[in-house]
This record gives sequence, structure tokens and C-alpha cells, in this order.
Amino acid sequence: MTTSRMPASRSVALPAELALLWVILATGVGLVLWCTLAATVPPLVTGDSPRQVWQAFATRFVGNGIFGSVVALLLLPIHWLLVFGWVAVVRRKPALDATHKGATLSAFILALPVTLVVAFSYSVPETFPWTPIVLASAWAGVLLPRIGLRHLRPGSFSVAA
Repeated sequence: MTTSRMPASRSVALPAELALLWVILATGVGLVLWCTLAATVPPLVTGDSPRQVWQAFATRFVGNGIFGSVVALLLLPIHWLLVFGWVAVVRRKPALDATHKGATLSAFILALPVTLVVAFSYSVPETFPWTPIVLASAWAGVLLPRIGLRHLRPGSFSVAA
């Protein structure tokens, strides 16, 4: 039973719902990419053979997954607030996000806080080479759900008039 105050269905999701969906997907995709890149790229750069990388892949993947999961859980509320704010702004000014170029740039900007927290959480200069891996996985994690889901595609946040 519906009343005049309760619509039977909504055609446009609320900004908070979109932000939550986007953050959950971005975290999952980014975490898998982080684990994969962190388990393969640094060992190859430091001279491990592809066979050695393959033999230690599962252990490195899980180890990086534990670290990445802790960081992701700690940053989840902050990331949700940032994405919620972005969705709210874009719903008022759709031109900011109407093109693929705008969506790619916004994904980069939304990935920067995660990258900066991880990069600056280390005080040891030897860990800074991890920053490109963090940036690549965070950026792809924010961008790929937008490509795959209709509700997150560029231009989809605007309110229907």
C-alpha cells in the first residue's frame, strides 16, 4: 500500500545511495588491483624472475590484501564523504561530469586522497616507489565501476527534470 507521501518507486537514486554503491565497488576493484600489482610489479623490478613471482604470488597477494583491507576500511567513511559530495555537486552542475574526460579526471581527483594517505603514511623514502601502484589501483578502482554500471556512467547523476 502506498500513500501520497510514499512513492511506489524511485527512478533516480539518492546521492547517498549512489555514493555508497560507488565507494563499495571502487574499494573492491581497487583492492584486487592493488593486490595484483603489488604482488607482481615490485618483485619484477627488483630482479625476481617471472617464475619466482608466480611461485610467491599467492602469499604476496594475501599479504598485500591484508594491508590493503585495513587501509580501505579505515578510509571508507572519508572516501564515502568525498564521493557523496562529488555526486551532490554533479547533480547540480552536470556539465562537470558529462563527458568521459570529465569522468576520468574526477576519478583521478577522487583517487588522490587514498593515494596521499598511503604514500605519506610511510616515513621511509624507500616506500615511495609504491605510490604509482597505489595511484593506479585507486584510480582504476574509482573509474572502472563508472564504466560498468549504468547508474554511475558519466552524465547519469543529473536529476531528471
